[in-house]
Amino acid sequence: MKTIERKNEYLPEEKIREIESLDTMFFKQIQMRGDKVLKKFPQQFKDTKERVMGNAKVQYLMESFEIAAMDGNKVKFVNGVEFESSMLAKVLAKSEEVIMTVVTVHGYDETEKAAGDGFDLLFVDGWGTALAECANAEMWRVLEKEMRRRGLYITHGWSPGQHQVDIKLQKQLFNALQPEEIGVTLSPTYMMSPKKSISSVIGVGRDPSAPDMRACDFCEKRDSCPSAYA
Repeated sequence: MKTIERKNEYLPEEKIREIESLDTMFFKQIQMRGDKVLKKFPQQFKDTKERVMGNAKVQYLMESFEIAAMDGNKVKFVNGVEFESSMLAKVLAKSEEVIMTVVTVHGYDETEKAAGDGFDLLFVDGWGTALAECANAEMWRVLEKEMRRRGLYITHGWSPGQHQVDIKLQKQLFNALQPEEIGVTLSPTYMMSPKKSISSVIGVGRDPSAPDMRACDFCEKRDSCPSAYA
């Protein structure tokens, strides 16, 4: 049914600054209470946010791929790509397609290199991760709203490396989506560059009883992870 044609777009700068959850996610990432940060480090809070946001360009790449068959733990796509994962097979059990996505924050790596040490680097890293996580969550919310409008349902996004989803599946995702088009590359150890990049696999189908599963539901660190349920 090809719900999403290949889409490559930037999040407008004004939209970046309108993300309401950004500050909250930042405080989670640096694991400090917001009131404490604003009292003790008000200037550093402001300066590091401006440096990261001033240099950041958030780019999305997404495309849907039709599922050809489910064969045990294998999810096979019509383009020949296969995901072998018992967890993804469960998540996508009632899906007809998957939307593969990559969200990346351009400009962050350069900002990090220019950062000082101590709290300066901690704050810069916190803003970079907060921006990537919030942008990825916003992308999912927009997709979910659009699919519901069309009478379709989507699963939550799952990333290679999350609970029982082998990080090596990054290679299959990259083979299908080819995010090199937006400057995102994969290392021999399956790490993405730019550093603040997130890849996801999202199921799409017509069945409202599709499994409502999130990787955080299964993670032992969900109560302490700053990115849990982002």
